[in-house]
Amino acid sequence: MGNNGIFKNTVRSPRQTSIELDFTGGMKFTNATLDENVHKTLLNFDISSDTTAITPRAAICNYENIDIDLANFTAPTKQTDLSLVHIQEIETEDNATPMLIYTGAGVGSVPNLTIAKGNSTYHSEGSGPKLIHFSEQNMHDMVTPTPSPLFKSLGVKGFNSNYYFLEDSATNILSYIDIAKLHDTADITPEIITPKVVDPTEAVTYGYNMLLEEPYNFIDGSTAGNIMLLGVMPHEYDADTSECGDLLINPKMNKPMCFRVYYKAETDAKYEIIWEAKDADNDTYAEIQKDMVTITAARPKVFAPVSVPSDAYMLRVSFFREIADTPGTYEDVTEAAITSGFNFDVEDPTSIANLEMKEYDLDKCEGIAFWKNKLVLYRCADDAHILFVSYANDPSYFPYPNNVDVFDEAIVHVMPFLDALLVFTTSQIWQLTMNPTGTGWIKKLIQTHLRITSFDTQFIQVVKNMVFFKSGNYFYMIVPKVSSTTGELTLAPISRPMTSFFDTFENNITDLLQELYLLPVTSTFEMQTVTNYLDYDDVHNVYTLTSDTMDNYVNVDIIYNTVTRYWRMHCYESDAILSPALADATRPGNLVSIVTIDDTQR
Repeated sequence: MGNNGIFKNTVRSPRQTSIELDFTGGMKFTNATLDENVHKTLLNFDISSDTTAITPRAAICNYENIDIDLANFTAPTKQTDLSLVHIQEIETEDNATPMLIYTGAGVGSVPNLTIAKGNSTYHSEGSGPKLIHFSEQNMHDMVTPTPSPLFKSLGVKGFNSNYYFLEDSATNILSYIDIAKLHDTADITPEIITPKVVDPTEAVTYGYNMLLEEPYNFIDGSTAGNIMLLGVMPHEYDADTSECGDLLINPKMNKPMCFRVYYKAETDAKYEIIWEAKDADNDTYAEIQKDMVTITAARPKVFAPVSVPSDAYMLRVSFFREIADTPGTYEDVTEAAITSGFNFDVEDPTSIANLEMKEYDLDKCEGIAFWKNKLVLYRCADDAHILFVSYANDPSYFPYPNNVDVFDEAIVHVMPFLDALLVFTTSQIWQLTMNPTGTGWIKKLIQTHLRITSFDTQFIQVVKNMVFFKSGNYFYMIVPKVSSTTGELTLAPISRPMTSFFDTFENNITDLLQELYLLPVTSTFEMQTVTNYLDYDDVHNVYTLTSDTMDNYVNVDIIYNTVTRYWRMHCYESDAILSPALADATRPGNLVSIVTIDDTQR
């Protein structure tokens, strides 16, 4: 027979325990494997590291006391529309001071960005990270309130341990908090990232900067002295009007087009311009066009119509200035020249063929990550299938199409994993491994036939060389393949012992809490939030519930141990919604609630 009762009385409330079967020999119990889909209730107990003994769970202890001026004390005000979104540490001369970064909905007294460091709290006066609110969510058939209090903030620890985030502003896209400046001067003002302006040569060679408002807009300019050649780009060509048209991002072989050279030159300068080309079958350049051009204030377009005969094409453009005292005669030595290569091979992954020239508003992205000194943006409203990656060590430059990847399905989550990048789509998991040169990556499919929603992404945790995640109604682990010598990954269905519990979750939780707290059988529970965090080798799924017969929040913590691979359950009350803080695989985690005391958030 089982029993439940009070393990220990505390000032706040007694700590309850519940066990389905009595064990003999003190707290010894059998570790024989249960049949699949069979579980035994063991609530508020922990299992020893050798899995041969159980003990009541440790108490939740106070992490830090806050000094309060009792003469001016006002009762704390609960802030349920808050979420602790990012945690990191600032290295000081003597130790590491924990720092919490959190954000709210930007309404009432809740600022958009707050950093708590020790006893100091800093509030951003400007806009903060963009917030993605979850709609009504179904978690094990329990539905969260409408509108849901759950949301996530789009921020990540990036270059120099600074905090980078997508702006909740229509005028800016990316900003960051300079942690060193915050430490030295207590300045929390976000630094706005100004998009890098690329010239035509950079655009053709490395990619168009999709962070710019007009990434495909290039113009000729003016300068004193010698002409400056900015680059050569393919354009549409109208043979009937002999006009150079719009920029062409997907040129094809043997199709009418033209190459336009962009420049900066002084007005009234006159040049002889020689166009030369060669393909893969020739070693020498052949002249294809010669022009005499006068640079007017309107800056005439300089272009040459061509029909590219092969997939590899080299183009050279040379400018010869007119000799001042002999009109119609030009210098023998070039004043400026530029050589450009183009690849029209459809099957080549470096080809610029078959790509759509489209402007993507990266300020409408709903995801951000940091990988190999590159910022990663995803879930763009214009196309949720595309992954945008910044240039190395330069968050102001997102090259398109060179630094993008396209997936068959909408991307729901992206995260670094060891040296790789994991991309979760609605039913697939992909692994991206950076090339040694750092200029591209190898893409590999790990798993298909999953069901992953945007809400499920908060359950994804990297645990050493494994990944914990949720798909559909159950939980899984990505683990190294035992027989692999090349680092292959495979899927482990860790929820099998808990399948029946999750399938009838609401009934099981209701019965369990009614028995644990001796509540009336008419008591009902409503799910408010669900959080997930890592604590040593344990992954915690915390379901925060409210009841019509209880004043406090009830936190049901379903825990999976990733080493010995067993499930256990804790249950505790709180007078505020708790968020995980300073939790990782090396130390115990902390739970934090944020309230307003004396008009100051603590």
